[in-house]
Amino acid sequence: MIREYALNPDVVVSDINILQRFFAEFGADKGRVLVDVPQKWTDSVRQGVQRLGLKPVARSKCILLLERIKKQGVSPKSSVPMNAGDVWLAKVLASPAVADLHAILDQQAEDDPKVFSYLNMLGEAPEDWDLGQTESVERRAETMAAAVSTSLRLARTLHLVDPYFDPTDDRYRIPLLKFIEEIGKGRVGLKKLVVHTVEQARDRAAPKNRAEIERGLVEHVQPCLPAGFQVDVWIRTPNAMHDRFLLTDMVGYSFGHGLNEVAYQASLKVNINRLSEDGRSEQWKIFANPQGRIYEPLTVVGG
Repeated sequence: MIREYALNPDVVVSDINILQRFFAEFGADKGRVLVDVPQKWTDSVRQGVQRLGLKPVARSKCILLLERIKKQGVSPKSSVPMNAGDVWLAKVLASPAVADLHAILDQQAEDDPKVFSYLNMLGEAPEDWDLGQTESVERRAETMAAAVSTSLRLARTLHLVDPYFDPTDDRYRIPLLKFIEEIGKGRVGLKKLVVHTVEQARDRAAPKNRAEIERGLVEHVQPCLPAGFQVDVWIRTPNAMHDRFLLTDMVGYSFGHGLNEVAYQASLKVNINRLSEDGRSEQWKIFANPQGRIYEPLTVVGG
């Protein structure tokens, strides 16, 4: 539900209208992120903004918006430095992220089918340019992971939030492992994720308490983990969580019916909603914070 693009910073600051359009279109919460070419891409745009002759208020707003892009709009592990005289497009094609690019946005289109003119998107635009905030997918591990695959591959930190998570239940275990598989396909090299859940005692014969969660992690999850990959479970108070989320340092999603697979007809699809940055930030402050845990984390690492 997000795409990676290369965007020539000189194009962004070529006109105030293009700059305004850029701020409206880019950022992980809008479904579009940038590779860092040239290295410190936002600094290049900031320098160009200074040359646009904007009034102080407008210039200050641009700087604030660029800071947000820097934090939630520039892909990790994608930087390529540029020197005077270097050709931007050639440097993009040398980026470690080039294979992951959905499109390259330059001054003008090229014969390369991936290169488009950002100055004229009315004539021709990349496929799937307009991404919705919500996608409805089958509640299968493969389809849920595919919907957020780019976000998983770019994550430097990842929190999964589901009060019903149960590592002994394949409905939860298989999607978790599929998410980890997608992480492994990325260039970032994330080696840890955190699952947030709660204890439940509704089934007295098989209560989901801390001991059972730990047993499930050791017996059902750890043997399936890639070597060196760590899964932590933070148990929180039952009234501290209800909704289900997938939160990274760049983007967040709510999973309407949960992060688990189902096989019954009434819930064959789940609505995955990409959060606004304000929404992601609000949940991040809650779940990236160890305050609210009621025990020390449960941890397993792949051997």
